[in-house]
Amino acid sequence: AEGAYQEAAQYLDKASELNDAGNEVTYSRAKLLVAEGKKQNAVAFIRAFIDENPADVQALALWFGLAMENGNADTVLKHAQTQFNANEDDINLRLLLARMYSLTSQLDKTVSLLADVEGDESSPQAFWNLKGQALIASNNVNDATAFFDRWLSFYPQDKNAVLGKLLIVDSQKQFKQGLELTNKVLSKRPDAQLTLLKAYFYSRLGQSKPAWEIINNVSEEVKSLPFVRGVIARLHLIDKAPEQAVEHAKAAYDATSNSDNALLLVAALEMSGKKEQAFSFLQKHVNTHNNDVQSAMLLAERQIGKDRAAAIDTYELILTKTPDNFVVLNNLAYLAFEDKKLKRAEELAKKAVSLQRENADAVDTLAQIYIAKGQKTEALKLYEQISTAPIANDEVYLNHVALLLELDKKALAQRRLASREFTSEAAKQRAESLKQQYGV
Repeated sequence: AEGAYQEAAQYLDKASELNDAGNEVTYSRAKLLVAEGKKQNAVAFIRAFIDENPADVQALALWFGLAMENGNADTVLKHAQTQFNANEDDINLRLLLARMYSLTSQLDKTVSLLADVEGDESSPQAFWNLKGQALIASNNVNDATAFFDRWLSFYPQDKNAVLGKLLIVDSQKQFKQGLELTNKVLSKRPDAQLTLLKAYFYSRLGQSKPAWEIINNVSEEVKSLPFVRGVIARLHLIDKAPEQAVEHAKAAYDATSNSDNALLLVAALEMSGKKEQAFSFLQKHVNTHNNDVQSAMLLAERQIGKDRAAAIDTYELILTKTPDNFVVLNNLAYLAFEDKKLKRAEELAKKAVSLQRENADAVDTLAQIYIAKGQKTEALKLYEQISTAPIANDEVYLNHVALLLELDKKALAQRRLASREFTSEAAKQRAESLKQQYGV
């Protein structure tokens, strides 16, 4: 550490002469060569040791680290995989190989290697951290949830386990569960980071008072952290002070330009009356973050009133990322229907209905497409599928009634009109118009 490499080498010589001299001396000699800048010598030295000890985990880790710097880690990976194949019961070798795959961006192989290892009290701490990180990085939510729950069952106060679980519940918008977990851990011991996360979960639940109590008790240095500024922005929005939220939201977004922070800044700008600025920002964000589906959906929603063609393009782009996105399928089907592109509209609407057969809005979209094609009997069958359940949307309800009247099913239409109390003026007027038109 002091750069006195010659003296260090002398001590290593002495250490190697002692009776209980083990492989640690070899590892230290390799590290000394690295510290001296003699990396090629270090590789040759550690390779010679590995020739005699082909499955030595620490030596393989050193060799891999040096190989990664030179961009030729494949040789080490193949060697380690061969050694593991010969001894799959060696948990440390399994962990090392899994970490190697993780560091070379082969997460699927990391997850596969660790899939059969559930973990218990005897598992190394490195196992819990590595498998947890891999499951989160691979967006394997169900397996990650089960894994972190198991980790917490053995080590309920382990901070990495707690943070991993909080990350999952946050991604699933389970903010109440996040708050409960932070309270549970904090009841055992104080922790500054978890206390700030507690304020965050309060802000996501719309509870500004307890969140402000936490924020107001931290230093100015902590308040200036981008994550904390994001929390402060949310609190100002809850307190209906959007103008004060804008700069804090910008700081949070500039530090971490993820979906949550983008939507936070859009909300702050729109609530401050800066709708054009919000729209311009949202366009820029979506253009530079192609995989942010949530922001893209919001952009498309805003584009509908400004530029239908642009909205359709945005929705089509989202479908390439999430082909089973029900909301996008239904919205895009309706836009295609309005544009009289019935073939495309039917294709999209059928897929939307296949995903949510009981959804009245999706069924209505497909039924209206059938009506436009002259397939009124097929449309009626669709409405009959949802007619036994409550239909919240007055327009959908009246579309069904209108079709019944067109097909001369006046008695049934009359019963449906009589059994519904319409709330909006538009619905009341349309109901009256249908009664007069068909004499019911």
